[in-house]
Amino acid sequence: MDHTTHLLFILISITSLLCSTAATPINTTAVYAFGDAIFDTGNNNGLRTICRADHPPYASELNDTISFGRFSNGMLPADILVHDLGLKPLMHPYLNMQTSPRAALQTGVSFASTCSGLDDLTADEVGVLTMTAQYRNFEAARETMRLDIGDGPTDDVLKTAVYLISGGTNDMLDNYYAIPIRRLMYSVSAYHEFLLENLKHFVKVILILIFHIFNGRLQQYINQFMTEMAQLKIAYIDIYSPMMDMINNPSRYGLEHTHEGCCGSGSWELGPFCSKYARVCTKASQYLFWDSIHPTQAAYEILTKIFKETSLSSLLA
Repeated sequence: MDHTTHLLFILISITSLLCSTAATPINTTAVYAFGDAIFDTGNNNGLRTICRADHPPYASELNDTISFGRFSNGMLPADILVHDLGLKPLMHPYLNMQTSPRAALQTGVSFASTCSGLDDLTADEVGVLTMTAQYRNFEAARETMRLDIGDGPTDDVLKTAVYLISGGTNDMLDNYYAIPIRRLMYSVSAYHEFLLENLKHFVKVILILIFHIFNGRLQQYINQFMTEMAQLKIAYIDIYSPMMDMINNPSRYGLEHTHEGCCGSGSWELGPFCSKYARVCTKASQYLFWDSIHPTQAAYEILTKIFKETSLSSLLA
């Protein structure tokens, strides 16, 4: 089965229009993340949904209660990225203002929501933030920044930021295959195209907001954007292949357990069922998965390292 059935993991880097030459290195000012659990650092904590991880043993490696909300034992890719770029120790969740002071907007926040997808119906089914709602929160964040630091500085931050978008998994597994509505409307391939069109639209509205502009498959969409806007850099990050390689060749990555999660039995515990009462393995760093679905910090570190060595280095060059 085509891996786009299950995973779409997108990175968008929009370079500054103020750079004097194409060879000028980009001074990344902020990272903004959208999508699902890969980047959700706690936005679901206050929502009435089963898709919450604001309890032990989630984020147990971070050793503080304000980090709860991450569907892993520790840092997510967005956390690792902002840390390695020297922006801040962890990515703030936009909706949790207790842990996200207004100034955090200037170095980036996560708008992502676990269980969300590129199809808004996916999020609506479980009461989490749709991509439309995430975009509206981004609009509100921009206006807050303009009040705090002014229009010009805000535009400078947004034009030199890195934008992360993840989606697709929940659309297929929790929507298309689990609920008949979309299956009655689309074939599998047609639903793929529907998701990609939604992604394309989301990228466009983000660009409109940032640059004030109004102007297949995923790679074709990327090439189209690259042709239309010379200042835009987009990369498609394939995490399916390295994940499968980790499953099939764990020792190559320093892993020992790749077929079961660290929490509980490792086969079905997730969200409220991965609780403080569940058995937890003693060495999460040896596991690919933390619960039955979501990767450990160790796995995310491997994936982020691959991303930094390939796509990110070219995007920020």
